[in-house]
Amino acid sequence: MMCDSGLGNLLARQLDLRGLRVLAACLTEEGAQQLRGQTSDRLEMVILDVTKTESISVAAQWVKECVRKELETLSGGNPHQLMMSVSA
Repeated sequence: MMCDSGLGNLLARQLDLRGLRVLAACLTEEGAQQLRGQTSDRLEMVILDVTKTESISVAAQWVKECVRKELETLSGGNPHQLMMSVSA
């Protein structure tokens, strides 16, 4: 769901207001700037054009990196240990 406007924008803002970390995708830099002005630093975003393979690849890599960093934070630097405890 894109977050430039409409339901995606509303959802991203509401999740941010509830204190959740939000990874958002916007089609335009203008939409991203507007959303940044309405949210906290818990919301991170990427520009994504779903009609362009390169844009999708960049966004997917960005999400992987964000998740990896969060897992390292939650696990004290050992994300494999966290994954083992979740699956047990």
